[in-house]
Amino acid sequence: MKTEGNKVLVTTDILLHDHVDIGATKVYVGGMEDYQFNATNNGTITATNDAMRSLGLVEGVKVYAHHHCFVHRDSDSSFRNAGVSIGGKFHYEVDTDPEEEIMYGFVDSEGFHPWGKYLFLEPYMREVKTVGSISIEGDQGLVYEGYTGTVVHISEDSIKHTGLKQGDVVRVRKDADFLVDIEGRKLFRVTWDDVLWKE
Repeated sequence: MKTEGNKVLVTTDILLHDHVDIGATKVYVGGMEDYQFNATNNGTITATNDAMRSLGLVEGVKVYAHHHCFVHRDSDSSFRNAGVSIGGKFHYEVDTDPEEEIMYGFVDSEGFHPWGKYLFLEPYMREVKTVGSISIEGDQGLVYEGYTGTVVHISEDSIKHTGLKQGDVVRVRKDADFLVDIEGRKLFRVTWDDVLWKE
């Protein structure tokens, strides 16, 4: 099977539905943060084309993309991707066009490769000591320093556009620190448009 344009087909072992039946009522899945994190955000390429292969997107490679790509649409809903059953497994179309910002990375034998405008941050933690209701610097524990992270993975496009590199500590705009699971590691997924400044 061959795909067209910037598209690849992927499959996943987890079948997520766009709703839950509670009695006779269908409750549709919304944009809840817990759902977004717990939903699968990756699948394995089952069909591609020569242009995509030249970019490393070959059959068997794991692709990370927005969670809505992997939700099976049981009925009309806001999800774009319904999933197609081929050989007893559901396959989902993922648009790899960096301008669409749907796919955000892939994994091959060399590891994780961020895609397009994406970079991934380790949440920046600082030590605090609490005295009553007052927090001061110290060694009592670590807390997340909001909207700040250390660059762990960065795409080639993001390096060229921003001049950032792995290890840089950056501040991102409010609510841009979206938590995703990348190969078992919880990281913030942001685009270069989200970065305000380098610390």
